[in-house]
Amino acid sequence: FAYRAEDPVLDGICFVAKGGLNTALIGPSGSGKSTIFNLVQRFYRPRHGTITIDGQDIASINRASLRANIATVSQDTFLFQGSIRDNIALGRPGASQAQVDAACKAAHVDDFVRELSGGYDAPVGEHGLALSGGQRQRVAIARAMLKNAPIVLLDEATSALDIVSERFVRDGLKALCAGRTVLIIAHRQESYAHADEIIAMEAGRILQAA
Repeated sequence: FAYRAEDPVLDGICFVAKGGLNTALIGPSGSGKSTIFNLVQRFYRPRHGTITIDGQDIASINRASLRANIATVSQDTFLFQGSIRDNIALGRPGASQAQVDAACKAAHVDDFVRELSGGYDAPVGEHGLALSGGQRQRVAIARAMLKNAPIVLLDEATSALDIVSERFVRDGLKALCAGRTVLIIAHRQESYAHADEIIAMEAGRILQAA
């Protein structure tokens, strides 16, 4: 794959992320990890080769259907103007209150919402600025849990958190990833210590898979 024809970003990439397991992509910035995530979600298409899910080329899958089966939690969590409840409910429009409550409890959102004036109806502010980084991440995890997608993409989901927030977020991520196929972008060893497979990348190529 290349954003510009004369400047390839990925070259000869070939790996399998096994169903129900965690596969970590590690390597320096610019090695192609985020590009792989963009390709999996069909923000771009590979110039050569294919990406398949259960043997089916994702290029032949309806884009909305593909993305409905993928949940993403990134280091830059985007929250929409509205309440905490509104942002979590985006994960699955029409979800029951019991389903929303279960996702919030598993993601440790309950732990801080009880202290807010307005509770789940408290506004998150523009881009979620009324919440701390750890709180925003927990809302994003709850949203992903409510979506209940079989594939989860984690892009440096704990990289900018303090120790206390990171503990809560890691607990939420553990619950989110249970039984799902997970791809992880990570720089710190703590972020991929429990991965089932680690793929080391550099300059758009795979250096080692273990």
